[in-house]
Amino acid sequence: MVTLPSPVSHRIDALVDSVRDLGHVVYRRELVGALALKRQPTTRDELIDLYVKYREARVEDIAGVDVPLQRLLTTARPEQGRRPLAR
Repeated sequence: MVTLPSPVSHRIDALVDSVRDLGHVVYRRELVGALALKRQPTTRDELIDLYVKYREARVEDIAGVDVPLQRLLTTARPEQGRRPLAR
């Protein structure tokens, strides 16, 4: 298992919720895998660039129109394990 910073974890939850709202059954690990496949670097320089951008990112950088900043800034720690399908 990989532990992610809370804002990143909440962002993944929000993305999962968005897909589920469209009627699809999706789990966090599958979505993370899909995102990794979509944005796979083809050179070491691209990989380093992704890593550096991640390390320098602020919480405002991961908020989007579909996820209010306050949802990412919650102090509640995401639960470990599989998230319930119904929200």
